[in-house]
Amino acid sequence: MGIYSLHLKSNLIMHGDKAIEAAKNIREREVAVTQILNHVRAVITPSMPMVKSLVVGGDFNTNLDQPDFRDEKTLLKLTEAGFRNPLQDAPLLQRITHPGSGRYPAATFDYLFGANMISARPQISPSHASDHYPVTCDFVVQATMPQHAQSAAAAAPNKTALAPNPAPVPQFATITQPVRIKIPYGETVLPRGLKLAVISRDAQSVTVSYLNGTQIIPIASTDIH
Repeated sequence: MGIYSLHLKSNLIMHGDKAIEAAKNIREREVAVTQILNHVRAVITPSMPMVKSLVVGGDFNTNLDQPDFRDEKTLLKLTEAGFRNPLQDAPLLQRITHPGSGRYPAATFDYLFGANMISARPQISPSHASDHYPVTCDFVVQATMPQHAQSAAAAAPNKTALAPNPAPVPQFATITQPVRIKIPYGETVLPRGLKLAVISRDAQSVTVSYLNGTQIIPIASTDIH
């Protein structure tokens, strides 16, 4: 997994024509995101083929809510490139990362965009440590079958006619009740709504892919019936 951490051009204007300076700020943010996407295509993809999933996160200083940013393409460039914004469907009051002050309204300026991975709902923690609230999010990288395993599977004889097909294993499971699990550095809770890739299942439990490993969780805590 590759991670890009960024802090894009602010909206602060100290001098000059406000409309012209605001347009410059927008253009700087759009160019910065274009540079990241070009780096992915020109450097990461050919030189690091093992990097299949990406996160681009930080202070973007823009959103799709305010009229000042109506024509800005910064966030759209990422979504058009295949990145998903986990905050996209949340109501404004549930995704404020920059509290309002004076003439500046409360806004969503901080994001964690993910590509080729499954994300939970981000958590925004009100804090006075900064003028922005911290945003955290769990991402699950989907495991893919190694090339040698794909070749072996392709070469294996088809035994469909010799035995009945087993019940299909669901591709994903969504957590419906929080589940506490052990991880290498302690414990964590799989939150309600988290979607995980399914490895296998039985009548009582389901094995899912999580943090480059697997976890066995009660099937009753998922949407699998």
